Amino acid sequence: MTAAWSAERVRRPVVALGGIAVLYLAGLLTGCGNESRPTPTEEKAAAVPVLTWERVRREPFPRTAFTQGLLLRAGKLWLSTGQYGESTVQEIDLASGEVLQRLDLPETVFGEGLAMLGDTLYQLTWQNQICYLYQAQPLKLTGRFSYEGEGWGLASNGQELAMSNGSAQIAMRDPETFEVTRRLSVRGPSGTVTRLNELEFVGGLLLANVWHQDRVVVIDSDNGRVLAELDFRALTEEAVGPRAGERVLNGLAWDAAGQQLWVAGKEWPWIYAVRVDWGELAARGSGLPVVAPDGQ
Repeated sequence: MTAAWSAERVRRPVVALGGIAVLYLAGLLTGCGNESRPTPTEEKAAAVPVLTWERVRREPFPRTAFTQGLLLRAGKLWLSTGQYGESTVQEIDLASGEVLQRLDLPETVFGEGLAMLGDTLYQLTWQNQICYLYQAQPLKLTGRFSYEGEGWGLASNGQELAMSNGSAQIAMRDPETFEVTRRLSVRGPSGTVTRLNELEFVGGLLLANVWHQDRVVVIDSDNGRVLAELDFRALTEEAVGPRAGERVLNGLAWDAAGQQLWVAGKEWPWIYAVRVDWGELAARGSGLPVVAPDGQ
């Protein structure tokens, strides 16, 4: 389908995104020098290592953005935001937080996860069962796919698209057709891990944040086994305080050049770069993830 939307190049911050309380009451929303020391989190299995990390950088972020999807390409952030009447896809300058390109979704659409292959962006919707396709430069809508169920997180490993729907299932999809090619059931030592939301690939590892927690699970993308976890409670508390409400962790973007992970959340004023100590994974035979998706 050929789309007729046009992108807007802007020099202004993102408009305020309201309606959080109403949507929360109506139903569950999706998602979508600090140094970490492992602390207990919900449903944590002691057999899974909790990786340590160090904060290395902090940059301004559109504080009204209800972040649902995040990725980094060529030094620029791409962001998908949610909320009915406020959903967007945006290109953002990492150093300044300035919005370089922006396209608003229809008022009846709730934006969700975001992925990129080549110059094509893929943006999920929560309950509209639509995946929008965009040309990145210049930003414009080029088509759409349909799917069944809810859309939460989306990520690309350069060949496939991984999609979450709030359950323990990850659907691997063909980027040319959006058909499901295989499914992963994500399991830790204590059983399935549900409420998987925002996704990001780091080499052969798939990272997924658990909705309404500060926890990110590190998944073997071949079999769905949880290999480790990351606890980003310290970042949430610095960004929005101990009572985050809906301003939860919900943005992961891997920077292969810098070997660091960018972490953001809903309505966070900052985005953080952290350097993860992957040693525990290397010791378990998983290897240090250094390969970037899409040849980044």
